[in-house]
Amino acid sequence: MAMTLAPLLASHPETVLEVGSGSGEASRCLQETEGIKIAVGIDSDSRSVLHCVRSGNPASFARADADVGLPFKSESIDGLLTSEVYEHFHHPEVFFAEAHRVLRPNGLLVLTTPNLESLVLMALRRLPRVWAQRIVLRGGPRQRSLHPEFFGTPLAEDGHSHQREGSTVREMERLAAQFGFRQVRGTTWGIPFATDPGLAKLPRPVWEFLLGHFHTLGVGLRHIFVVWVRLPTRD
Repeated sequence: MAMTLAPLLASHPETVLEVGSGSGEASRCLQETEGIKIAVGIDSDSRSVLHCVRSGNPASFARADADVGLPFKSESIDGLLTSEVYEHFHHPEVFFAEAHRVLRPNGLLVLTTPNLESLVLMALRRLPRVWAQRIVLRGGPRQRSLHPEFFGTPLAEDGHSHQREGSTVREMERLAAQFGFRQVRGTTWGIPFATDPGLAKLPRPVWEFLLGHFHTLGVGLRHIFVVWVRLPTRD
């Protein structure tokens, strides 16, 4: 969480929006940060929103489908955070257009999503499809809905299913330019195979060694992390 919040906090925003707020922890941290006047979290899951409201979370929460529209005035938001949500969007182009609309000029959009060029996916793509499916399912049956590349068409009506595997740093840079942003940071993060039940049993010194080496890689990690700045609209 610290990685995703740091760019936003460094820009000293007063109004921040989290898209896909889930448990509301990031929104809570933002609302409790000095200098931030309003932190709002939106999520398509009504139960998550209700839980955040009932828990007394100091941030504000609302139900909304971000890839249909954002219920905010144009140029009313200083910073926007969306972590591990892009892969769920049915209409990502609508979200990016809406993000540009609601962000003020020079406002930041911070986004993370699975990395299409991760070592894991590159290895799985070289295996017979049935072998790749078996390996993916070692993480549990829910993995089927998270990997449309290996299991076919995603479940269109299931908000928890991935509509795509993810993206790449280069693809995000192209999208930034297309929708009126400039990508000012793009990197990868997350140790490969971190959720594999077999590797999870490795001794702590082994994990520390792997983390120390994998995080020095410039490519191949499990997720991407990008920061976009919203460019002024040309008259």
